[in-house]
This record gives sequence, structure tokens and C-alpha cells, in this order.
Amino acid sequence: MTSCSLNDCAHGSGEFAGAIGAVGTGDAEFERSGSPRFRSLLVGHDPNGSPESTLVLAAWAAFGGRCANGDPMPGAVSVPSPTLRELARELGLHVGAVRRGVRGLLAAGALRDEADELVVVPEELARRWADARRRVRLPASVRQLGLRSEPLLLAALVFGQADGRGRLCLGIDFLAERLGLPRRTLQRALTTCRQAGAVHTWTVPPRWQMFLA
Repeated sequence: MTSCSLNDCAHGSGEFAGAIGAVGTGDAEFERSGSPRFRSLLVGHDPNGSPESTLVLAAWAAFGGRCANGDPMPGAVSVPSPTLRELARELGLHVGAVRRGVRGLLAAGALRDEADELVVVPEELARRWADARRRVRLPASVRQLGLRSEPLLLAALVFGQADGRGRLCLGIDFLAERLGLPRRTLQRALTTCRQAGAVHTWTVPPRWQMFLA
């Protein structure tokens, strides 16, 4: 397994720009071959960070054998430093989006160097998970749709926040606030989710509240 040291990643050289970053056509490459390794990914979203960072953190924690709250996953075989290609395949994202997510996590201190391996900081997972309003869940079926980062994060919020009947009642402005996205960006992401079948919406009288599922 090719690893990536903290210094290599932070400075954009060494293994991060070489072995772990060697992905053929680079940012244009899109990983959709094969099935995801994990059935579902869970993590807390930080609205001050990027969608890519949250998505990559969810996958990296799973590879590293960590639960969403930072606790060790019982019986898990950890892969402390998954490659960019592995992360992209797991999330169904472009490799370039994954690279941006990794850089965001490094800048936020959510990844740290342990014995020349980059690992998720458990305390950061716990901090994010403590905000129950921003817990997200990424089923494998949604990750295989090939969505961009913003629509994928929106779908993950709906799955993570849905009630016992699988529904979430939340308006556009509240969705944008929870995800830390501009309203227009949220609306575009919602349109994409609808078109892809990742999220269904409807309104209910008399107040015409929007429901998502």
C-alpha cells in the first residue's frame, strides 16, 4: 500500500504528487469501476469546510477502521492511507475532487501523521458527529450515481437526517444553512439530485412545506 506522509501532502510534492497522485489523466479521471467497499458511510459535516472534505473524511475514516464518532470499528482491518484512486472509487467522485478534499482535511487538521501514515484524527470525527443536525449518511447506491460533490453531500444529508418514515421536512434556506452552501448552489444541487433519482421532493398543504426522501 502506497502511503503519503504529512509533509509530502502538505507541500504538494513527493508521494502525494507522485505515487498516490498518479491517476492517469489526473483531475479529469472519474472512478466508477467496481463496487464500493463499504455499504454505507457516516460522518458529521462541518459547514465551514468543503463538501469534498466531508465526503473524503467519511471514506477515509471507514478505510482507517473508525466509526463516525471516532471510536475504533470492532473487527475492522484498517487501511490508514488509502490512495486517491481508492477514495475516488469508493465515493464515485473525480480524483481531482478527492484531492481537493484531502488538502482541505490537511489544512483543517483532520488528518495527522503517525509513523509515516496519514490517519484521521478521532477527536475531529467526534467533534463533527456531536452536531446531530449535520450528520450525513452515504449509501453505496447513491455513491454509484456519479454525482458531483455538492449534490452527493445534499443526498447524504437527506439520508442522514430522515425520520423513521424516511422523510426530511426542511426548506431550501435551512438546507443551505446546514450544509454551509450558498442558496443558489443548494438549488442546483437539489435539481441534480432530483434528476438523478437520488432525492425525491414534494410539498404538503396547507403550509406547502417541502419534504425530501
